[in-house]
Amino acid sequence: MNNTRGATLLLLWTRAALAIAGVPASCAAPGSDSGGVSLSEACVWEDFDAAVERFSRVLQFETVSDVSAPNHAARPEEFARLDAFLRAAYPRVFGALTVEKTGADALSYLLTWTGSDPALRPVLLVSHTDVVPVTPESIKDWTHPPFSGAVADGFIWGRGAMDVKVTVVAILEAAEALLGRGWWPTRTLLFAFGHDEEVGGAMGAVETARLLESRGVQLEVIWDEGSGILLDGVKPFMDIPVALVGTAEKGYQSAKLHVTSTGGHSSMPPIDGSSVGAVVGRLLTRLSASPPPPRLVSPVTDMLRGLAPYAPAWMAAVLSAVGRVPGVDALVARLMASASAEAAALTRTTAAVTRLSAGVADNVLPQSATIGVNLRTLPGDGPGEVLDYLTGVVGPR
Repeated sequence: MNNTRGATLLLLWTRAALAIAGVPASCAAPGSDSGGVSLSEACVWEDFDAAVERFSRVLQFETVSDVSAPNHAARPEEFARLDAFLRAAYPRVFGALTVEKTGADALSYLLTWTGSDPALRPVLLVSHTDVVPVTPESIKDWTHPPFSGAVADGFIWGRGAMDVKVTVVAILEAAEALLGRGWWPTRTLLFAFGHDEEVGGAMGAVETARLLESRGVQLEVIWDEGSGILLDGVKPFMDIPVALVGTAEKGYQSAKLHVTSTGGHSSMPPIDGSSVGAVVGRLLTRLSASPPPPRLVSPVTDMLRGLAPYAPAWMAAVLSAVGRVPGVDALVARLMASASAEAAALTRTTAAVTRLSAGVADNVLPQSATIGVNLRTLPGDGPGEVLDYLTGVVGPR
């Protein structure tokens, strides 16, 4: 089975998990008192294809979170099936570590690998087992079914392959391999896997955090899912692979815009643009045409300066000046905002229309409509800035 490209992300995440655990790039085999052996040979997998198969199986469980469900799980039985598989697939982990099921209906996990030095503060590795739903009308557009876990064409396909069952599997693969070689951490390691991250985490990660707080746990560092690995580089600055280390996270806010009108019969729509449909259309156009202005803030400025040595010479000079030379930040922000959706998101608070609701019948003009807008805010932007932006876009009432 040729899984080299498809399993690259799994390999890199697993190596990252090993590094966080304190295992160097070369680690000694059991009983060895000097020297070391290759990380990939000694510290990861005895059978790489078997690891890919386990990852594929994890993708096949339809662990969709649902904010309207009492426990935030659309199908709790799928989470139970995943739990049974993980325990069977990683017997050393679930046998040697302290395993606690946390959150609503015990659907989340807290695994504790107690270190040999209790004076050291623990490290927390975070991930989640839930995924977002798949709209039925989109299934025909998938190259492989969303919960197939297909290993094909050099890739591993399925919902959660990127976001973010890959890190759940990587952490467990790393721990299982290390336990098999007799390795034990000096510093306590905590693994927290939530079941409702995609809908906010209130019944998973939040409950686990409260549990740790109640125990007075003080953490050395938290390792979350991060930003991934850009194999095609960071456009427009370079085209070599870049592994992004996330040191901050954008804020999350949602807003609802309510539109009202007199309604009426669909056979006689108003000609003055006052119908709900006309007003909603204008608002959607304004939101699309007038995003928040781009600007550079830390840690994006730090990242750009860090990329400078690897960029072409002319671009390296520009990136080195970010945050230091007046006018450069504004120039780079405008360049990034027009380069790609990914680059633009680093330069501004984003505003995306994610929900629309209106109407009760085909032949009735709606009297009201609601537009749902999700905003991911830059550091420094709060509710006040969001309200100012939306008020400016919507205009006078």
